[in-house]
This record gives sequence, C-alpha cells and structure tokens, in this order.
Amino acid sequence: MEDLQMNFIKKHFHMILLWICVFLSLVNLINCWLFKINLILLSENQILYIYSSLAQVIGALLGLTIAGYSMIDSKMKSLAEEDTTITDYVEDIRQDYYISLMYIIILSIINIVFCLLVIATYDNNLLTVTPFFMTESIIIFSFIMIELIKFVCYLNPNVIREKGSLDKDSIDAEYKDSTDKNESSENFSPFITDYNLLEKLLRDFACYLIGSPNSTYKMQIFEALDVLLRNEIINRETYSIIDEFRRYRNALVHSLDADKSVNPSIYKKLNEIYTLLKSAYDLRIENNTDFEEKQRELMDYAQKHGYNEIDRKILEFLTTHSNASLREISEATNYSIAAIHRRIANLQTIGAITKIGTGRQSTWKVNSNSI
Repeated sequence: MEDLQMNFIKKHFHMILLWICVFLSLVNLINCWLFKINLILLSENQILYIYSSLAQVIGALLGLTIAGYSMIDSKMKSLAEEDTTITDYVEDIRQDYYISLMYIIILSIINIVFCLLVIATYDNNLLTVTPFFMTESIIIFSFIMIELIKFVCYLNPNVIREKGSLDKDSIDAEYKDSTDKNESSENFSPFITDYNLLEKLLRDFACYLIGSPNSTYKMQIFEALDVLLRNEIINRETYSIIDEFRRYRNALVHSLDADKSVNPSIYKKLNEIYTLLKSAYDLRIENNTDFEEKQRELMDYAQKHGYNEIDRKILEFLTTHSNASLREISEATNYSIAAIHRRIANLQTIGAITKIGTGRQSTWKVNSNSI
C-alpha cells in the first residue's frame, strides 16, 4: 500500500503541488478580503528591499534552471544515442524535466509579477490587495523552491534503473494471469542470449531483403522491423510482440532489482517467435515454396498471442465504454494506469483500437476483428 501511495505521489507530484498552491492562495485571498489579518509585518524599507531582491533572485534562479535544462537535455540525447537500451527511459526523463521546467517558469513569472505589484502598491493604502500580493509572493516562492528540489532530484544516477524496475514490474503484472503459478522463472542469461539471437535474426532478415548483407551491425532493431513490416514478412501483431521483448530486455538490464528472474510466459513466447521467424528466414533464403506457409503460421501465431489478458479486458471494456478515460479503464481492469497507457499504445499500434477526436471529447473505436 505504501509503495502504491508513493508511486501515486511521484506520478502526480506536480498536480498535487499545484492544487495545494491553489488552496493556500484561496485561503490567503479569503483572509485578506474578510479577516484582514496581516501575516507579514514589514516596514517600507524592508518591503522595498525584500521584494525587489526576491524578484531578482527568482529571475536569476530561473535563468540558471533554463541553462541547466539545456545542458541536461543535450546530455540525455547523447546518452540515448550511445545506448539504445535506455532510449525509452531517457525520453521519459526528458519529458519529466520539461514538465518540471514549465512549472518553474510559470510560477517564477507569476511570482515576479506579484513582487512588482507589491512594490507598486505598498504605499497606496490598498489594504486588501497589497497584503494578498505580499503573502502570495512568499507562498509561490516556497513552491518554486520545492519544484527546484524536484528538478535536481531528476539528476539521481539511479533514475534510469528505477524506471527499468517499474517497467519490468508492469510487464510482469500484465502476464500474471497467463503464467502458471507452478511454472518456475527463467534465468536472466538465457533470456538475454536468446533475445540477442532474435535481434540478430531480424537484422539479417532485413538486410537480406534490402540486398545489403554488410549492414547487419549498423541497422537498429526498429529499422529491421520496419523493413520486415513493409515487405509483409511480419504483421503489426508480430511487430508489437517483438517490441515488448525489447522493452522487457531493457527493463531487465537496467532494473535495480537483485532478482533478475524472467517471466516464463515471456521467455516461452520469445522462443516460439524466434523459431517461427528463423524457419521463415531459412526458407526465404532457399527460395523454398513452403515459405509462404511458414509466413502465415508466424502471422497466425502473432494474431493469436498478440493480445494478453490485459488487452482482452481493455477491449471488452472499451466495447461498451467508448468514452472511458485511462483512469476508468484502470479501475475497471484492476491494472495500473501506467500499464493501461502502455497497452493502449500497443493496441493502437497494431490497429486493434482507434482514437477518435482529442482531449476529453475523444472516443475509442474497437475494430471488429480485434474482439
């Protein structure tokens, strides 16, 4: 329960902070309008000095934060280019940084404006407005400091490993209903070895199709998958399954967990996909007429196993609740919002569902052949 609460706070940190800030601002407004209790008692010189200095400090901090963000974002891009196994996590971290920066910028601008309003109105006997601006400036400044601390916390060297652990737990949870409890977990090393074989096979197959066998080690997995998809060697379901293997491999490699055990259902599916794809590759190279049959077998397998238990629950729910939000789907299926978000993206990729419209007015259309 504590872990769930902590994850909720981490996920909605900015929104929680914003609502607290709004609440305190309303309390401040009510106090200044009705009760008129002066919470900050300063002389004229103190007001001029403190609030002018506060505006300058906020401006300086904002400038340093933006400069720091530029450097960090550039470094993150370089890390993702050097190590493709962390690309997904780096993009998440960059998004976190960007959101945090936006909150800092907006709060800083508002705070500077309030500081200037304090200086402009302190001697005009505006007993309601001036105390409000004075107190509000301090409140917002406090929240800027909290946001800055959160911004710095993203520099935690273990943040990528933490995301890897969360990703692995999420994928394992998606397979919990399809995994036999009596089935023992697989070891880390065999899974990584077999995944690497699959990735090499994908690159070899793609290079063969484009007539460039020497490009095997230069081609990225997504490039290989795109080539196979364009040549109709695989379908979108196969693409999605292999991408799931990739994410699981990355999560295992970067996870903080000491236990690197592999979900047996995922490992079994990896071996089955590899066997089918290897057979299709060998037959294609030999120009064997059985290639098309093996190709259909691969696609049929992917269509049958492309949906896991969580996918089926999502599809069933969206069939009767086309306007459902991620939170509503999460509550109905008893899976985390993160897991729902990932599976929704996957279902969109393979064409099982289509999102119509944007924002709160959007609806979900479940394709008839997906049910």
